[in-house]
Amino acid sequence: MADEFEGYTVNDITYCVDPATDKFFPVRIVKIGRKFADVESINPQLTNDVTVDFETDKKNRRFLRPQLPRHARFGGCEERIVNTERNSGQELRLLPFHYGTYTGGKIKELHKDYPELWPLPTGLVYERWFKDSDG
Repeated sequence: MADEFEGYTVNDITYCVDPATDKFFPVRIVKIGRKFADVESINPQLTNDVTVDFETDKKNRRFLRPQLPRHARFGGCEERIVNTERNSGQELRLLPFHYGTYTGGKIKELHKDYPELWPLPTGLVYERWFKDSDG
């Protein structure tokens, strides 16, 4: 088993984002494989507000690198890891470590008002994009 996947390690906190609605919810990385990361919901109510199918199938909670077309190297393609093997529910993406997203600003605002519901991401994502939120 691998120790990290796309900047994530086991027990890191991050967020699943529904790219169709821009809604998101916090998750914890529970398993890392050579080509995947499995996550679990931190707050079932926040998760259900975005997707009711998240808990119904393990494949809904497994995230892989997306299959990108050759022209993706020129930009413009969604590079965040995705739950592409899902059997039900919508496509979800995880926050990337290698670039910031506008979702990060929303997470910082929610964390400031409700830190117990909206934890800051941890690990490499925290170091690169959220470290300035403490204090």
